[in-house]
Amino acid sequence: IVITNEEVLKQIKENEEKLTQFNLKELEEKAGKYEKLSEEKNRLEGKLKSILEELKKKPMLEKMKRNIEKKMENARKELQKYEEKFKELGFESEDSLKAELEKLRPLYEEYLGLLDVKEELEKEKKRLYEEEKELRDLKSQRKQLEEQLSLLMETIAKLEKKYSKEEHDKLKKEHVEKREALTRAETELKNLEKRKEELSKTLESLQKERDNVKNKKKELEELRKARERVQELREKVRKFKNILKEDALAKVGEYASEIFEELTEEKYSGITVKAKENKVVLGVIYDGKERDLSFLSGGERIALGLAFRLALSLYLAGEIPLLIMDEPTPYLDEERRRRLVDIMERYLRRIPQVIIVSHDEELKDAADRVVRIRLENGVSRVEEVEVG
Repeated sequence: IVITNEEVLKQIKENEEKLTQFNLKELEEKAGKYEKLSEEKNRLEGKLKSILEELKKKPMLEKMKRNIEKKMENARKELQKYEEKFKELGFESEDSLKAELEKLRPLYEEYLGLLDVKEELEKEKKRLYEEEKELRDLKSQRKQLEEQLSLLMETIAKLEKKYSKEEHDKLKKEHVEKREALTRAETELKNLEKRKEELSKTLESLQKERDNVKNKKKELEELRKARERVQELREKVRKFKNILKEDALAKVGEYASEIFEELTEEKYSGITVKAKENKVVLGVIYDGKERDLSFLSGGERIALGLAFRLALSLYLAGEIPLLIMDEPTPYLDEERRRRLVDIMERYLRRIPQVIIVSHDEELKDAADRVVRIRLENGVSRVEEVEVG
């Protein structure tokens, strides 16, 4: 088919004329509404599909609903039963029951505490019961006396018609005796009433005392534990002191043995130092055996005492800043004095400052400085002597 240009143009023109008959803006709006309606249609179709699916589950859901309603009804009935029981017991609700239980808790705890003094309370109750029994007996006696008195009054009234002086005096005497007995019974009754009040106060006081005893028991238990801890600590300190004492005595013994061996030209091979009943007991080793001090001569005993004092000073050398020795060489022969000078030069240097007061010239050889004091014409002269 051959379409000429004129025909094409003609068709275009016809189409344009047809288009001019329509409102394009309105057509666009309608197209937009159509799209929205189409979307709404699709949404509704999907929702309808979901509803149809849910409708298929309806029988099962209705069955579940019935089961749930049945359980709710049973629970409601059970709840109603409990509420009725609460009301029968005097409670409006579960909360009021809980509140009442909280109120009763202190009373229950107090009851538990009172069990500790149950025996004492039972004794008091027994005594109170006996007093009340005696009181009842006296009341009964009083009633009997009153009845007897009433009978006597009636008898008196009857006898007044048949008055007899002798009978009157007799009845009067009986009346006085009964009245006195009644007065005594009333007095005893008052005393028993007073005793009953005292016992009640005593019972109340015992209850308070029970609380105090309970607190004191706790404090006593804490003190007992503290005492045990203190005793354990004291025992540890005692053992530690014994260990320190043994170590100290052993060290002092070593120093003393060295010094004593030099002072005695190694005649003795050592010194023993032992603690016995808060005392220090010294001994010497001679020929491999331990000897007591009675084995030593007078000079040797002095040498031993000097060796021990020097050893003790050496042990404390790190703790004492000053050592003063007053006449350390009495009764020592010239050889022992010479050895003492040598020992001082070697051992006492460990103490920062040592002052020796002596009349022996040999000791100045161990000194760094020598100060001589002498008496001239009744006046003390002090001068420093050069050390050679």
